Amino acid sequence: VAFVFPCSVVFVGGSHLEVAFNWILRHWGDVLGIGSVLVLFSILWAAILRQYARGRTTLLTEWARREVLLKEKYEDLFENANAIIFIAGLDWKLTSINKAAERLTGFSRGEVLGVSVLQFIAEEYRDAAQTMVLEKIQGSGPTIIYLEVCRKDGCRLPLEVSSHLIYENGKPAGVQGIARDITERKQAETAIRRSEEQVRLLLESTAEGIFGLDLNGACTLCN
Repeated sequence: VAFVFPCSVVFVGGSHLEVAFNWILRHWGDVLGIGSVLVLFSILWAAILRQYARGRTTLLTEWARREVLLKEKYEDLFENANAIIFIAGLDWKLTSINKAAERLTGFSRGEVLGVSVLQFIAEEYRDAAQTMVLEKIQGSGPTIIYLEVCRKDGCRLPLEVSSHLIYENGKPAGVQGIARDITERKQAETAIRRSEEQVRLLLESTAEGIFGLDLNGACTLCN
């Protein structure tokens, strides 16, 4: 019986096992060489994979570290800002406020979280606030509005509010706003109006004619 094996070597007689054994004995060097190459390749490939995994792990660790630092920085800015910062859902219920919000309104987090923002806005300003958010959802609307909120002690707090929408999966999911206390500005504006009114009353009540001119000789006021 004739058996033909690789390398065009012909063996005659014997069983299949004997033929295979004889072939391996004759080509033992080749078998060892191929086996050594395969083992070396496996070792090199394992080393490459370990190096790749080590690099990926280092990169992911660095990304995680940076994300933690950014989160801590954001939380620090959020908590220690002088202005009120708040986050509310599209249902107007508050989900987060900072320390300035507690300090300026007198309400604690526990008292306002889960409560509608509209409950704290003075009634005559609620429509303007709702309109602003609706227009933002539609792609327009003012960025800054003026309104007043009711403090816990019953006093009103004038605020200048700037806000933007929060998106999740490309859809509006809430509102984040920054509200600045403009009490001093309002007091200054009121003082100026009172001063102007006093000057007007003085001009109107005096018997003498009073007028004012600018540098170009144009009359700026008269009684």
